[in-house]
Amino acid sequence: MNTYDPNYVYTPALFTVGVKVVIIHSVTQKILLIQRSEKCSRPHGWDFPGGGVDTGEDPDDACVREAQEETNVSIHNIQPITTSIFAEEGKPTGLVIGYKANTDSENVVLSWEHESYRWASFEEIADIDLPTLHRKILEAIIIKE
Repeated sequence: MNTYDPNYVYTPALFTVGVKVVIIHSVTQKILLIQRSEKCSRPHGWDFPGGGVDTGEDPDDACVREAQEETNVSIHNIQPITTSIFAEEGKPTGLVIGYKANTDSENVVLSWEHESYRWASFEEIADIDLPTLHRKILEAIIIKE
């Protein structure tokens, strides 16, 4: 606003903050994909580990926590890559921070939220049905490398 408006009323933005992390194996350079279970939204859809940032939690810490909770994989070299606004019923409701990270482990133990996993190359991921947000994170990684 360039000029004073005596009728202006502040409207607070009520957003949730979430994280998604593309985990890349340090040796094979393959990406960890996890398949959502029947108990979640988008059942059987492929996903990256992630979830909500808890109140007072640093998003970087949430990234590490979500990777551990959903896959039992320890990650390092964590880098925020991009951000996206998501909307429900046409109204912006949240901000998602897309990360990339590395792991040295191939031992994945899934939580109840997921039913399967796979390691895929960047080329293989091109043929996998992923949400637009996930594609945006992958594209940002490719551009920055």
